[in-house]
Amino acid sequence: IGDDVNGIVNSIEQTYPILVLDAGGLTGLFEEGYQTAMIEILKKLHLEKSSSVIPGRVNLLGYCNYYPNSNGDLRELKRLLRMAGFEVGVCPGESGQDIQELKNLPTASLNIVLSSELGLGMAKYLKDIIGQEYVVLPVPYGIEQTMEWIRNISKTLSVTPNMAELEKDAQIMLENVTEQVDMLKRTVSNLTYRRAILALPYSQAKSLAKALQNEILEVEKIKFELQGNFGVDESFDNDETVEEKPWLSSDYQLLFGSAADRARIQEFARTIYINMHKKDSRIQRKLMTFAGIEGWGMLIQNIIDQTLTLHHLKEGEYRND
Repeated sequence: IGDDVNGIVNSIEQTYPILVLDAGGLTGLFEEGYQTAMIEILKKLHLEKSSSVIPGRVNLLGYCNYYPNSNGDLRELKRLLRMAGFEVGVCPGESGQDIQELKNLPTASLNIVLSSELGLGMAKYLKDIIGQEYVVLPVPYGIEQTMEWIRNISKTLSVTPNMAELEKDAQIMLENVTEQVDMLKRTVSNLTYRRAILALPYSQAKSLAKALQNEILEVEKIKFELQGNFGVDESFDNDETVEEKPWLSSDYQLLFGSAADRARIQEFARTIYINMHKKDSRIQRKLMTFAGIEGWGMLIQNIIDQTLTLHHLKEGEYRND
């Protein structure tokens, strides 16, 4: 406290590059600090506009391995992009990344912002200093949104994607998911997912909500409990009519968030919990993903497994009574 930090840095930076960030004590949000740090790193690189921009090459901004399934999600998004014929460039913040790789950022034709909370500031900075175009396309959930995600990237770049292999992959997953959900509904009569509580950052919550209501599960109501301050000014239809009618034994709710949210919500007997914000465990789930085509299958299977477990527990209680 009271030290001339900038002066100290200037005296030793000739040997080591150093970033100085005004953290303001213990205030502020993680997402804000992340973007501030990433932009300062980019400034240190003194990036210039590239004379050899590669057509069809895209960078992915707004990634952070702080979130659950981040490595698996990134792996799936890269797989989808390559299947569609794109070249994946740099993803700032990727695990194991050498800072020198960031110098290749200018060679991409487009920056894709996967999370506005984490990547929009970087995208705007790169637009300002090297004129690099960007588009905000959050991580896609569900098959329909994933295909639309690819099409939107293609439209922005004015190129025709290779959709044949992707469409085949999507159709196989759709058939498998539909069959599994149909089997679940035959086991649990009158199965209804009354609501989904999304205790998530804005970009993730908005993307996931659309898939939950429009693809296969047909969740009746969405309750947004946004984490952070991005998007809080937007109006959300948090319809609480779900509470007006009594819950049946075949009614369930989905909770997407952290262990703290699970403890707060409780209602364990009817709640399917998915950790999608703040890791519950130090164990790395390197291949687990809920994004894209593969991720939608994993997410649906996770929900099915938990639903069956809760259903059988209820059935056991009924028999014991």
